[in-house]
Amino acid sequence: MTGGAQSESQIGADKSLRKRSITKDASIKKRAPPRKTYPPRTTPLYISPSSPFISILKRVTTLLLPKPGPKERRAVKVVVLVGMGRAMEKCLGVGLRLQEEGGQVRFGVEVKTGTVGVVDDVVPDDEDDMITCQVRKQSMVEVFVTVKGGQ
Repeated sequence: MTGGAQSESQIGADKSLRKRSITKDASIKKRAPPRKTYPPRTTPLYISPSSPFISILKRVTTLLLPKPGPKERRAVKVVVLVGMGRAMEKCLGVGLRLQEEGGQVRFGVEVKTGTVGVVDDVVPDDEDDMITCQVRKQSMVEVFVTVKGGQ
C-alpha cells in the first residue's frame, strides 16, 4: 500500500469518528424544537420536509388574502414560514415562488437565517442509569411574507 492510499476499512473508521459519539448502550430521543413567539397579526407556519409545496402556497395566500363569504376571517399582516434542516429548501422555494408570482397581487418576501439549539435526550438501555440531555445546533430559516401595497 502506498503512503497516501487508505483501505476501505480505514475510510469507514474515519467516517464513524466524525459522527456524534454516543455509547452503543444508549439511544437518542429528539425533542420538539423550541417555538418562537411572534407579534399579533403574524401567523407562523412550521414547514417539514414532507409538507406539500402547493398546499403551503395556497395556505399562505388564503391567510394573507381571505375571500369574502359567510365566515369572515380577519386577514393576517404577515405569514412566517419556519423551516429547519432539510425543510429550509422548501421554505425558500415557497418564498421565491410567491415573490415571482405575477398576477394582481404582489407579495413581499424577507428572509432571515439563523441557528437554534435543540435538545436531545440520551436514553440509556440500562434502566438504572440516568437520562442525560445534549444540545445540538440546527440551522433554520424564517421567510416573512407580506402583501405589498398596503393591505
